[in-house]
Amino acid sequence: MIDEKQLCTLKYFFECYFNVSTNYSELDKLIKEYKKIESEKYVKDLKEEIRLVLSINNIEFIRDFIKKYGMRNIKDDSKIKLILNRIMNNI
Repeated sequence: MIDEKQLCTLKYFFECYFNVSTNYSELDKLIKEYKKIESEKYVKDLKEEIRLVLSINNIEFIRDFIKKYGMRNIKDDSKIKLILNRIMNNI
């Protein structure tokens, strides 16, 4: 089981970049912005935290995490995985 404390960078990404005030169509732009602005350590940590979250394969945990920190209620499991993979593969 993962503790949310292990996901500080992912929490930061959802709170400050991909939150309810942004549109899904802006995700690629936000990823580029994050990569440009944030330090290499934060970029690396974000990738590692997404890998960790995906490896536990607990979609309810991920859904609740995104809802709590990004204020997005994503009901579609495949959409959640798509978003996380898109971030991880493009960061």
